[in-house]
Amino acid sequence: MTLYPTNLDYYENWSTIYADIPQTVEVMRGYGAIMLEDFLRERRGYYNFVFVSRPHNIKHLNFILGKENFLKSARIIYDAEAIFSIRDYEYKRLNQIPFTEIERQKAIMEETQLAKNSDRIITVSRQEQQIFIEQGYSNVSLLGHSISLYPAPKSFGERENLLFVGSIYNLKSPNADSILWLVSEIFPLILKHLGSVELLIVGNNTVAEMKQKIYSFNNPSVKFLGKVDDLTPFYDRSRLFVAPTRYAAGVPYKVHEAAAYGLPIVTTSLIARQLEWEHEKELLVADDAVHFARQCVRLYQDSTLWNELKKNVLKRVENECSPSFFSEKLNSIFSFKAD
Repeated sequence: MTLYPTNLDYYENWSTIYADIPQTVEVMRGYGAIMLEDFLRERRGYYNFVFVSRPHNIKHLNFILGKENFLKSARIIYDAEAIFSIRDYEYKRLNQIPFTEIERQKAIMEETQLAKNSDRIITVSRQEQQIFIEQGYSNVSLLGHSISLYPAPKSFGERENLLFVGSIYNLKSPNADSILWLVSEIFPLILKHLGSVELLIVGNNTVAEMKQKIYSFNNPSVKFLGKVDDLTPFYDRSRLFVAPTRYAAGVPYKVHEAAAYGLPIVTTSLIARQLEWEHEKELLVADDAVHFARQCVRLYQDSTLWNELKKNVLKRVENECSPSFFSEKLNSIFSFKAD
């Protein structure tokens, strides 16, 4: 098995690479997209399966194979992860950037057409699976996240504060928008009702301007903590998890992870639809600042509701994201080799 990273911006050392994957996996560190064609030429006909993630990578592979098919009889599995054009047009809608529905549909069609040479397509949500089917594909499988349950032991009364988790690599990202909306509009309303409560923002941030924007609000109750090595203490001591996501695609891993720790969640209808979870059953939902703040205050103060959501969300993650269920689904995706 070979892992071929195409992005050279995140150059890990060998110790961190093999902390996450078995040492039996060959990792082509430092090769990047620019050397992929030469690599495939040298390994002509070597692989049985080629598993490709994200649109820019399948586009690059299509370009290479358009010149010469170095893969021979290898089956190509395209892990779409998300249909990014959906997110892009939700961003435009939110920021009142003009576009037509024809333009939106054209962008979706062009993105899904990147999978035309793939033997199998994987999506993480039923909504995006349906979009590929509507575009004429029948070889579309649904594969979500693999995550074990880690129900944190602390009770409702032993916890405090709100937790947001997410990395920021540019100001147009969903996480950046979520944080700015949360800090500027939602959290001040929460403070009016709850008083001494903190908002903990955890995640890698490579955008200096983002820090400046957060600090410009001059709110000492907002703790911008950056990257941490272990999220467990934060999941264990926070009272609720907030995901005020207004545009996105795919399924958010951070919400599944918070749920796996048994941390109740307040989010938007967008995330609830992606997860196919229900308001007041697995989580609480709101789409404007006033109602989002209201749901946070409600959950922060209601131990009965808190415990009910915790119980339900743990059950949902166990049913949908268990490693055994994930492995079973993944095996079924690869089982078409004898077709």
